[in-house]
Amino acid sequence: MGMIGIAYILFRTIRKLSGGWLGALIGGAPVQIRNWMGMALMPQAGVALGMALIANQRFPDNGEIVLSVVITTVVVFELFGPILTRIALLRSGDAQKLNNTKHG
Repeated sequence: MGMIGIAYILFRTIRKLSGGWLGALIGGAPVQIRNWMGMALMPQAGVALGMALIANQRFPDNGEIVLSVVITTVVVFELFGPILTRIALLRSGDAQKLNNTKHG
């Protein structure tokens, strides 16, 4: 994976955190939700894999690099994404709201 993969993970994380925060700000979400929205957006899979397969076919010279970086980062984000989403839901208070709705 190398430096390209590390850069992809780093910039994707920054983009998700800032994009989630900005989207929540524009949407008028409370600060508690706004601060954790980006973390809840970390999991990825289907679309990224599909785009990597197409890139591999269309750009055979660089396709293998793209495919390996995307597959590796999908594994990373699918392993840690649900954990980060859970943390975001708990810290934003939304998990408690969902729990009260189910049992209350």
